[in-house]
Amino acid sequence: MKLNNHIKAQISLYRIFSRAYFHLPFMVIYLSKIGFSLITIEIIMAIYGLAVFTYTKLPTGLKPNFHFSCKYVLLISEIFKFIGLILVVLTQNIAGISIAQIFLGFGYGIAAGCDTRIINHHIDDGGKFQSRSNSLMFAALLVAGLLGSVLFNIDIRLPFIASALADVVTGIVCMTLPNEPGKMETLSQKEADTKLTYQEKSLVCTYCLTRGIILTFFTGFLPYHLFVDLDIPVYGFIAILTSYTFLGNISSNFIAGRLKKKYAVRIMNICLLLSLIMYFSNNLIMIVVATILLGLTSGATRPICLNGLRDNGSNVALVSNKMEGIYSIINIALLLLGGILYYFYGFVYMHLLLAFVFIIYILLHFYFMKRRNEYEKQS
Repeated sequence: MKLNNHIKAQISLYRIFSRAYFHLPFMVIYLSKIGFSLITIEIIMAIYGLAVFTYTKLPTGLKPNFHFSCKYVLLISEIFKFIGLILVVLTQNIAGISIAQIFLGFGYGIAAGCDTRIINHHIDDGGKFQSRSNSLMFAALLVAGLLGSVLFNIDIRLPFIASALADVVTGIVCMTLPNEPGKMETLSQKEADTKLTYQEKSLVCTYCLTRGIILTFFTGFLPYHLFVDLDIPVYGFIAILTSYTFLGNISSNFIAGRLKKKYAVRIMNICLLLSLIMYFSNNLIMIVVATILLGLTSGATRPICLNGLRDNGSNVALVSNKMEGIYSIINIALLLLGGILYYFYGFVYMHLLLAFVFIIYILLHFYFMKRRNEYEKQS
């Protein structure tokens, strides 16, 4: 039991410091302040997604997780992210920041799923710790965002430096993580090409499309809309975004952690729908409520899907790799197409695109659930 608690403390520290993104709410604003147009900003943001997608498609022999144990893979990830953040600070041209985004995207891709592998290997509690520790990531985002707003007002580069220092601390925490699980076994082509079950497709659909909508909007468009279109000052802007991270924390614990999956997914979908509707208004109260609902959805998505894969007996590492690849493509497409619509026609047309993607998600979700039920009746 003591060993179990020790590992929980290690993973919790990793999740806190690795998500101390002081810079994240300010990336788009930073790029705007140093002179980039909206379309150029969204292209730069899309490069991050392209880097994640590229990483998922690399030959297995080139990926760290097929050569090193999870603790060292996570350490390598932090090194990549540190380099990316330092490049953002040192270079203020499109080439330098694009290279920085590649490092940051690879850093995310390298780490994807590794902390979950450690949890699944050492902790068997029905996914409770997965949900609880996921809520810690939102708490870290909350605190980092608030401190980042103070730093941003002093110097627009300081949030990036703070995030880089957090990467250093995370790297130190990584060295304390358990040595198991070790490196992943090389997948045969047959294993890599294995078709997903309808249950897995439903979870992949939920993960990729809801995260595609939420994170694309939250990182790529909402800060610009609040700061540039609505002329909200930095502290007001961060107060609104704080509601996202605060409710994400609560959602990860209560919606994903304590409700049955089917009810949690329904609540998540309703919250996302209402949020998208409310963002069509420029009323500040409506925007705050919409951001709260967006946070509720975001906090539930990851633990619901990862716990669902584990309960389904899926190869979590393999399916996660596919999920990140699909999510990255959706993220790239929405940033580029949404950026064009936003630049030429305004915020509302970009938001209509996200609403359309939500409709597609709901249709696919019900289709996969229907096929899964039909398959189970035939079995």
